[in-house]
Amino acid sequence: MDIYDRQKTIKLHTPKSVIVIGVGGVGSWVGLNFALSGVPKLTLIDPDIVEDTNLNRTPFRIKDIGERKVHALGNIIFERREDIALNVFDKRVENCIIRNLPEVVVDCRDNSTPLPEKLMEKVRIIGGYDGKNMTIHINPTPDTIWGDDETIYTHTPSWLIPPQIIANIIVGFICDGYKIEGEQIVHFNLKGFIDKIIGGEAHGSDL
Repeated sequence: MDIYDRQKTIKLHTPKSVIVIGVGGVGSWVGLNFALSGVPKLTLIDPDIVEDTNLNRTPFRIKDIGERKVHALGNIIFERREDIALNVFDKRVENCIIRNLPEVVVDCRDNSTPLPEKLMEKVRIIGGYDGKNMTIHINPTPDTIWGDDETIYTHTPSWLIPPQIIANIIVGFICDGYKIEGEQIVHFNLKGFIDKIIGGEAHGSDL
């Protein structure tokens, strides 16, 4: 039986190839979600290793602690999709040689240093979070990605629900084939998001 039988009637616009840059809180779920959605070619880029503090908000396992994130996530993906063409780079994206440009690039890094121009052209949506506050950025440009070029990784309040929501929105946006012109930035928080869905009052949320 085809594992994708149940999603065929949904008529997803699953991209042929995706690069996910940064496979931490958001990017690990983005990579896994794309794989489970049937993307045939997936590239993961991240120089970091799995730490015990990652396990409260990512699909990584206890046995992955100390492993490179891209290799650990690759193993998790292969447990579910043996047919995927998976490439991993355990280094910074600036040090990677990308010979074939993908259909889609998702930038899930913790910093805002500019991507190489040809990769940036393939970025349609990114997202980030701080505690229960989330941001979705559609059609980002290098000048408006949050932070500045001096931004480095900082420890922020982190729990698995916000990064999962962001990852689901990103993959849903791509696979549902949204075509939105112009740049849009949306800020919202977890309570406002849930209130909106169930029809309750947003209680002053940004959503």
